[in-house]
Amino acid sequence: FYKIEHIESHYKGTGSVLMKLAIDYIKSKRGISIYLNACPVKHKSLDVTQLVRFYSKFGFKIMEATDLWDNNKEMVLLVAS
Repeated sequence: FYKIEHIESHYKGTGSVLMKLAIDYIKSKRGISIYLNACPVKHKSLDVTQLVRFYSKFGFKIMEATDLWDNNKEMVLLVAS
């Protein structure tokens, strides 16, 4: 599997472009799934609800075992056909 550790940008739209590129790259390498941890890393970053909403736009789903944590959501995207 592939793991996305951290993406940070101060320009609107950069995160979406980078996420799409990462997903396309992993698909091209015949990756099966992408795991990420939606957790705010700085005081100025998006909160966990905003992060989950952002990643959900790309098809990521919250892993059930982490749905109980308040400020941390593990998410996965299955990319294999």
